[in-house]
Amino acid sequence: MESYEFIALVTDEGQLEIPEDVVEKLPRGQTVKVSLSIPENGLSNGQLSQAQESLPGVPLGELLKYAGAISDEDAQLMIQAIEAECERIDLSEWQ
Repeated sequence: MESYEFIALVTDEGQLEIPEDVVEKLPRGQTVKVSLSIPENGLSNGQLSQAQESLPGVPLGELLKYAGAISDEDAQLMIQAIEAECERIDLSEWQ
């Protein structure tokens, strides 16, 4: 499953305006899972523009060229290392 994160405007009619580079990636005629994060008071158009401009990173197309670059086996090893080393708590570490 591929995941994309982007800022979208909800129009007065309740429609989402999805960025064109994301629309190009949508599978036609298929159901997709959508997850929304909605700020308590929403974003004004000015805040939306500012949020889009301040998003760090690179365009989606640039990232897609790296899809599949890590083998499933290597990814599993990374997950195991993170679970083993990063999820331990040493209560006396800061004493």
